[in-house]
Amino acid sequence: MSFGRKIPQTMLRVMMRKSAELNSVEARQEFAAKAKELRNREGSRKAVGYLLDKLGVEITLDRDEDYCAEALNFHLGLLEAYAGRPEAMAEHIRLSHTMPCPEDEHLFSDHVTICMITREHQLDAIARKIPAMLFACMPRSASATLTYSLAKLLDIPVLHTSIGMFPDYFIAPSWLDVFLEGGAITQDHFKLGDFNYGVLAARGPRDVFVTIRDPRAAARSQVHWLSRWGNPGSASLEAHIERQCLGNYIPWLQNWIDRSRDPASPLRIHMIKFQDIVHDLGGTVRRIARIMQDEFPAMAAYADCVDVEEVKIHFAQGDDDAWRSEVGEATRQKLWEACTADIRELLQLAS
Repeated sequence: MSFGRKIPQTMLRVMMRKSAELNSVEARQEFAAKAKELRNREGSRKAVGYLLDKLGVEITLDRDEDYCAEALNFHLGLLEAYAGRPEAMAEHIRLSHTMPCPEDEHLFSDHVTICMITREHQLDAIARKIPAMLFACMPRSASATLTYSLAKLLDIPVLHTSIGMFPDYFIAPSWLDVFLEGGAITQDHFKLGDFNYGVLAARGPRDVFVTIRDPRAAARSQVHWLSRWGNPGSASLEAHIERQCLGNYIPWLQNWIDRSRDPASPLRIHMIKFQDIVHDLGGTVRRIARIMQDEFPAMAAYADCVDVEEVKIHFAQGDDDAWRSEVGEATRQKLWEACTADIRELLQLAS
């Protein structure tokens, strides 16, 4: 797949010359002073947001219709995924002629630029016969630490092939096809709903590694993680933890357990526990390499590796019991009862 262009192009520019609010030297000086004051009081992030809001942005006039058509399809693809329409998403992403990216939800131009750099890294790894390593990750399960540590060890890029919000991420088939050429690893959060299962199953047998954690601990961690973006509303911390666990984490994990037991599935699903990643990263990496080495001999070099540099990403305390002090007895009992027998046995949970 090709972008059809060699030099990345910008998409938006600030309306410095057209902004009605910047029609005098005095106004420009005033905006600059206010931005600096905001920076000193609340930081540069707030100051940049203020300036962009005041200046405004516009699509650059030197971008042609074909470029804008690709950009439109890309952004429509993102929107359709968030709207829960994966088939429409897949078609728009295909027409955008984009490839999978290590980052989510950028402007089309930024996405293209990052992908072009990442693609060179992937092609180098393909030349070294490194396979595509497909991971489906429960959020807050130390998945970023594992995948980025593997990526550093193997010298491969981390890519995202799905779009959406947990637990409803949808795989973009055209992105998956680029990824499956080899030389990369995913850190995606998709579940195997009908659409995603159909996309993967149509591409034949393969190993899928699923990082998992006590859903109660992961839900609690997710609530704290999401709180970085501001006030979560009037509901209590306990209510948010309960909602995440019951509505998102338990169904996501049970979905993978159910799919792993399907004898007709071409997918070989391997569960990787949070505690194993945290306490035995080297052993976890060796296990993954040994699973893949028969089909991909290049992985044999890592099947007995001793030194694995830990790359901690999005990792805080790693405390699987912290949730207990943040919910009451009634909620603890409700979450315990919601964890299926399958989940309790797989993770050896305690009430």
